[in-house]
Amino acid sequence: MKLGTIDLSKVRHAVVIGGGNTAVDASRELRGLGVPSVTMLYRGVKENMSGYAHEWSAAFSKGATAEWQTVVTACTGAGHVQQVQCVRVDTNKNPVAGTEFTLQADLVLMAIGQAKLGNMLAVLPGIRVDRGRIMIDEHGYTGRPGWYAGGDCTNAGKEVVNAVAEGKIAAHAIDAAIMGHMNANGNATSKIARTGGSSHA
Repeated sequence: MKLGTIDLSKVRHAVVIGGGNTAVDASRELRGLGVPSVTMLYRGVKENMSGYAHEWSAAFSKGATAEWQTVVTACTGAGHVQQVQCVRVDTNKNPVAGTEFTLQADLVLMAIGQAKLGNMLAVLPGIRVDRGRIMIDEHGYTGRPGWYAGGDCTNAGKEVVNAVAEGKIAAHAIDAAIMGHMNANGNATSKIARTGGSSHA
């Protein structure tokens, strides 16, 4: 598994595993970056994928294809991935005998979900976690001096625009703390600007 930058210049066949927005985005962007063959594998039916339908339509229009009700059983190759072994599954996600097939693949991307790591931070003094979400106040303050949060880790996964807005709120609070308008416990000692570029008294 590679976690760093990948050279796509020699990639001819890419396989993306998953059916959410990350998988759809990856499929579309790989085509946009010039990879000739991009196939998304999803274990469910098209109608049940969590990725937005209009996003998949955009990926499809770019030339990406999909194999529905399909799971990967193995990635094979000599020194690097060259093929992906697959099998069809039924509506209960159980493999269907006799439906095995192979896809060529120079690159395989895993986009099969994400997990909250809030409990990892719960052991830190001042950090409160509720059902995987880091709890914050109206300024994005966590309760631990100097620690602010926003986005998916606090709102359980909304839109990018929500994360940007929460980041802006936290940025103003951080600026206020640095400028002395907020104490170490996250309490404002004067008014904190929400729309300008800095805090003011």
